Amino acid sequence: MNTNIQRAILATFLWSNDLDIDTKDAFILNPHLFTGDRHLIAAKINQVTQTEDRFYSLLNMELENTSQQEWLEISTQTPLSFSFAKKYYDNLTDNRGDDV
Repeated sequence: MNTNIQRAILATFLWSNDLDIDTKDAFILNPHLFTGDRHLIAAKINQVTQTEDRFYSLLNMELENTSQQEWLEISTQTPLSFSFAKKYYDNLTDNRGDDV
């Protein structure tokens, strides 16, 4: 279940531009809360989040080519609003707080 939550959070960022989700509420991720390739994807998402335009679509295309298997798994998740993604993220933080 934790893996699916991680993927749903990442999907929110990666598909936000394509689904016209307002990115003003995008937030910085702690990559250490994510496992496997999701750790690296979260770090790359942070790089985009720190830019003014927060254009995740280019990163999405890059990941499709470089992290194909994980990208496919993330693409099966339904993107959330950033407020819901933040709630799930906070839950990850609470559950792993001592581990990071």
